[in-house]
Amino acid sequence: MNGETDIFNLIHALEDVSGTGVCLYDSKHFFSYYYGAISKNNTGHYCPFCRAVRDLPGGREACIRCDVEQVWNLAQRYRTPFFNVCHAGLCENIVPLRQGETLLGVLFLGQCVVEPEVTFESVYSRIEPLHAGRERFRVLFEQLPHTQRHMLTSAGVLAQFSLEKLLSGQTAFLPEEQPDVVRMAQGYIESNYQNELSLRKISGVLHVSPAYLSRRFRSLTGSTLTDYIIETRIRQAQKLLIHSEIPIQHISMNVGFENANYFSRVFKRQTGQSPGAFRRASAE
Repeated sequence: MNGETDIFNLIHALEDVSGTGVCLYDSKHFFSYYYGAISKNNTGHYCPFCRAVRDLPGGREACIRCDVEQVWNLAQRYRTPFFNVCHAGLCENIVPLRQGETLLGVLFLGQCVVEPEVTFESVYSRIEPLHAGRERFRVLFEQLPHTQRHMLTSAGVLAQFSLEKLLSGQTAFLPEEQPDVVRMAQGYIESNYQNELSLRKISGVLHVSPAYLSRRFRSLTGSTLTDYIIETRIRQAQKLLIHSEIPIQHISMNVGFENANYFSRVFKRQTGQSPGAFRRASAE
């Protein structure tokens, strides 16, 4: 394997596919040592907006606290890509890169505007205290990549899968037999539970009618597809509550719930406990 070429091409392919910026924070110098062709522009947040924020009074310190401290601490706890909003209000998908239990680095996909969640006003309210010029940053904001959350999280899944395969030297396994539509739906949900999911969306991805998928799913699993989506999200939330100290609001955002209060109600309905009570009971 030509490591330098592979890692260089992979990073730039991720940029092309996601339409966002990609950078790799290499804390152990693992990638610098083994994959020396990572370009300078991919070793940090170098888009014009981020450069301008760092040049503001206190901007560099805020970026360091966000990227080097807060995100790194979260990446130590997460085993899979997770959605994050930086101190300036831009969105990113964070991909922890591990070798066993060791966190080698963190891949950032983003420095972008996720529509319709992020607006100029929501971003400017965060950087105005740093004495950011409104019109200057409005122009820089419009130059940022604009995308949707599901595109960003899907790029994170692809990035982790590709990098793990590249680093391990394995090739993708293609099953000889086409799986049943129900297993395909379950696999899609397991990989995309962070995103907005519905019967219509999943049936469209699998190129079957919603009525057929609904009927087939219930007949083989005894559960509705909607219930399976909720169960998957709650199961992932339980893992994070047990094995990490990640704030409950952050967990709710990263298992597919936009509203933390709604997440708490659903969690209690499914488990009989609030997320906080479940975490406390698991620690005893």
